[in-house]
Amino acid sequence: MKKLTLIVFFIACFFIFDSKNLSQSACSCVCVDGQKQNLCTSSLDIPVPCIGICPIKPPSIAPLPKLALPPLGTTTCRQAQVYNSYTGRYEWRRVCR
Repeated sequence: MKKLTLIVFFIACFFIFDSKNLSQSACSCVCVDGQKQNLCTSSLDIPVPCIGICPIKPPSIAPLPKLALPPLGTTTCRQAQVYNSYTGRYEWRRVCR
């Protein structure tokens, strides 16, 4: 009984302290390698419809991949050029699926 109470307590604390992250976690439609795609902060997020045209992607050589495990809920990661609307340029980012 103590274990069950302790588990419920930790789950409740997780949702209370993670509520600000839940409101920020969402999918956004961005340009990846010249095509519109959904990029989500969690594998549980619901993708949004992607409508529009991306700017032309400049030719570039991909940087060396980092030796890191993919996040939970994903199986593979790759380097991709993602359009940054603030700078108006494509930037190399790690994209996981």
